[in-house]
Amino acid sequence: VCDLPHHLTVVRAEATPPRIVIQPSDVVVKLGNPARLACRAEGSPELKIKWLRNGQPLEISKGDGHIQPIVLSEGSLFFFSVGEGRRGQSHEGVYACVAWNSAGKATSNNASLYIAGKIFYRWSEMLTCRSV
Repeated sequence: VCDLPHHLTVVRAEATPPRIVIQPSDVVVKLGNPARLACRAEGSPELKIKWLRNGQPLEISKGDGHIQPIVLSEGSLFFFSVGEGRRGQSHEGVYACVAWNSAGKATSNNASLYIAGKIFYRWSEMLTCRSV
């Protein structure tokens, strides 16, 4: 039989499902510039964060973050240089962050990353100039 001193308090932590508290928003970035898509979630126990690009799990940098984006400590996605990723894939796309723990999962709203040079190029392809 054990006796606990009366001054000890037992603390029981309850698991709380994740909740996205800062949603990512659309961003337009010049080719070669850095970019950040914000995401912050709350929950207990500690959350894990992953990102989706066009609905698919995003390949995150494990070394050279200059090619692939990295996930910052608070959950945001950071690109050192927006442009062509591996195998010629552009960083342009629709992104969402997913937070999860043992109590559940939460997915952010979608946010689009646009590359400014590509947008201009696409618009210019649709223009026809005529002399008057």
